[in-house]
Amino acid sequence: MVEFKGLPFTYISTFVFLAFSCGPLPKAKNFYGTLDKWPLSIGSTGLALISTDASYSSSDIYFYNFGTGELYPLATGESGDVSSKWDGENFWIFNRASGKTSYSRLSPKAGPATRSVERRTPDADAFDPTDWVSLGATESALAMGSSHKVSIANLSTATTITPTLGEVETGQTTVPFRPGILLKNYGSVSAGTKTDSTSDFAVIHQALTATWKALGGGKIYLAHRSDQGTWGWVDQDSVTTGVQGFSLSVSDPVAAIDCEGDSPSDATCLVAGACYESMGTACVGGVDAVSWSFYKSTRHLFDWPTGAAVAGGIKKGSKTGQIVVCLKATVDVNAKLTVLSSTTGEILATWDAGASTCGPFAVDREGARIFAVKNSLESSSLYALSSDLNQIAKVDLGFTVSGLEAINE
Repeated sequence: MVEFKGLPFTYISTFVFLAFSCGPLPKAKNFYGTLDKWPLSIGSTGLALISTDASYSSSDIYFYNFGTGELYPLATGESGDVSSKWDGENFWIFNRASGKTSYSRLSPKAGPATRSVERRTPDADAFDPTDWVSLGATESALAMGSSHKVSIANLSTATTITPTLGEVETGQTTVPFRPGILLKNYGSVSAGTKTDSTSDFAVIHQALTATWKALGGGKIYLAHRSDQGTWGWVDQDSVTTGVQGFSLSVSDPVAAIDCEGDSPSDATCLVAGACYESMGTACVGGVDAVSWSFYKSTRHLFDWPTGAAVAGGIKKGSKTGQIVVCLKATVDVNAKLTVLSSTTGEILATWDAGASTCGPFAVDREGARIFAVKNSLESSSLYALSSDLNQIAKVDLGFTVSGLEAINE
């Protein structure tokens, strides 16, 4: 029998059903309950919900199982800076607060008893990693934005297995290397053809100074594993000294959308950049298109709508050819979740976020749904929205939600 917080898990499940069948009620550090059963899809069978306290000192993580309606904790007492990711097989938890850089993984559906041993994150400083991708059974790449490198590590043993990737030319003496997003299986770095996704990956760099001011556009650097198994940069301009990437227009890339084409001729990627007030007037926002063909190239598609600034996340839309972004117009009190055409920037639909910034949101493209959160001081409401942002369903939670991840387990 699985023991959980001092009581048998089967006993707790029975008690939860009887006591909280009318909805979740708050209990210090733990929220259990039964919510509505929501439809499953191959893209979403539930949601992982991160709740961080007001002082950003501690986070708890819960799972909402759509099939059963159960809501239960996966992990409690994590750091106040948690990054999570579902990789199709495991839910990864990265603690990123200063002095607490660690990681583990588990199965949300099976529950907290499946959590792996918590280990120190290799090569990480505070706020690292900013992104993570698997490169095979024993290798993973971790973007260390604060420590200005990409670590190749074995996450089963928490060890760095090859020299880290760093020492690139950012084009600005005051701009350190800030890897923010990692992409794999985008096309060959050398021949414009599709390759094994574990042989190449791309690193998107944010063009921000040490004080987080923007200077010009970001860049993309390409990494390749040799036949001998060693990772290294693929220099995009061998004539110029140092490792060169190719340039983006947007300064602060925070999202990569539809990055895997069906053939080399249409292997393109949309890179979206946000400009927050602290980044200064030199910051360029909007969306770039990246071509992964033999001759790598980028072009700027559009800026964000005039008079509006990003006030939350940017993600792919629930339909191909769409982007969902949180925007706040200068003339508005509240931000709006906004669906845009990914080629023209045309506004297709909006949804009032209920505050000056949007809560976290996640996209289920297979189920044609967008999950969004509205937060109050002590609780949250979770919404399921259609592709055009009409409300499908709503449930009220007994805690605030700071992070959201769609799970398709």
